[in-house]
Amino acid sequence: MRKTGAISYGIQELEQREGESVAKAFCWDLETNVRQEKVFTGKHSMKAKGSIKKLEDPCDIYEKVANDGARRLRSCILGVIPGDINDKAIGQCPETLAANSQGPLKDRIANALRGYYLG
Repeated sequence: MRKTGAISYGIQELEQREGESVAKAFCWDLETNVRQEKVFTGKHSMKAKGSIKKLEDPCDIYEKVANDGARRLRSCILGVIPGDINDKAIGQCPETLAANSQGPLKDRIANALRGYYLG
C-alpha cells in the first residue's frame, strides 16, 4: 500500500491457487472517504506466438499479477478523482504538449501536485 497526500492505493495478492491468483486493486481518497476496489482473478498463463503458455516461474507469475493489477489500479484511481478534475487535466494536455515548458520535470510535477492538494 502506498500513501500520497490524501490518497492511499495499491495492489494486494489475496490468494494464490493452482494456475491462478486472486488479487485486489484499490484506491482510497482519505479526505473525501471515496474508495474504489476491484477484486480479480488472474490466470498464471499468457498468450505467446499464438499459443497459451503456462507460467511456472514465481517471478513470471508475480509480474503477470502486477501487470493485471496495474490496469485495474489505474481504473480505481480514475474512479476517485472527481470528473471535473479529470476533464481539466485532459483539456490541458494539448496545451502542455505544445508549450515550451520551463524547469526540471520533478519541479513541475511537485508544483502540479501542490496545486492539486492546495487547490
